[in-house]
Amino acid sequence: MAWQDREYARPGSGGGSFWPGARGNLLRGRSVVSILIWINIAVYVLCTFTVQSGGFAGARGGSDPLSSPIFQALAMHAGSVLHGEVWRLFTAQYLHWSFWHIFMNMLGLHFLGRALENDWGPRRFFAIYTVAG
Repeated sequence: MAWQDREYARPGSGGGSFWPGARGNLLRGRSVVSILIWINIAVYVLCTFTVQSGGFAGARGGSDPLSSPIFQALAMHAGSVLHGEVWRLFTAQYLHWSFWHIFMNMLGLHFLGRALENDWGPRRFFAIYTVAG
């Protein structure tokens, strides 16, 4: 049996494509919780790799995401929100300042979030996660 004969490779089956909108959907079949976990990890890694020298990293001997320009642009700061940077109301929940911080939050999201997503449904769970952040 060749790979073309398999169910997921047949035209119209929704498989066979990585790109969203081209026959398949990248997010189909994935839970909102797993997508949120991957987004949080990606933001943490980006912040870690874009650390500015002279920040907290030198004092701790490692890379500190707090001194990242990405972290600074997305973190919740009331004065900035009052001056029109309203995205900070929704982006701050994706920021974490240490490995243990993100690890414990993602562990909690994995266990508690899956149960809540099953009860509330994916759209309602995502809406509550976004607004409650």
